Amino acid sequence: MDHLTEGIVSVLKKLEILRSPKGSSPIAVITSGHLEKPLDDTIRQVEVAVVTAAQERFGESDAILSKLLGVGRGRIDRILDAKSSHQERISADISAGQYAIFRVTFGLVLTDGLENIVQAVEREIIRAALEKHHDNDHAVRESLSIGFDRFNRHAILLKKKRQASAGGS
Repeated sequence: MDHLTEGIVSVLKKLEILRSPKGSSPIAVITSGHLEKPLDDTIRQVEVAVVTAAQERFGESDAILSKLLGVGRGRIDRILDAKSSHQERISADISAGQYAIFRVTFGLVLTDGLENIVQAVEREIIRAALEKHHDNDHAVRESLSIGFDRFNRHAILLKKKRQASAGGS
């Protein structure tokens, strides 16, 4: 297969997945249970779930996975290393007594790319943790085991949006 044909086949496969029920079913669901776990652990689990889902659909080629997910091969390698060493897997289901914070679907991954999904997951976990801890920044950072800079990268924007919507109503 020549380079152009491979590209066309890749695009057609992406479009087919987006149209299929498989593309819209969750491959990972971030729940309220993740609000008391280290954010790094949750992000690692999401990355592993996304790469595993991509491998199941497109095979194990690092080059294809890299292009498909919009990240470098080095990152794919790190995720695959984490996959083999990481015991706990993120679920696509919601356990009793929990609520969903964010659903990662393969269609969303294909349209937004892995890094944008990771940022969206971080933002939504921090948003939910802020609500849970009544805007107590320290409690949120402690419950998610994150530093000030990482917290602020999302929290400042989230708080501004909330203030803007409260002021507008």
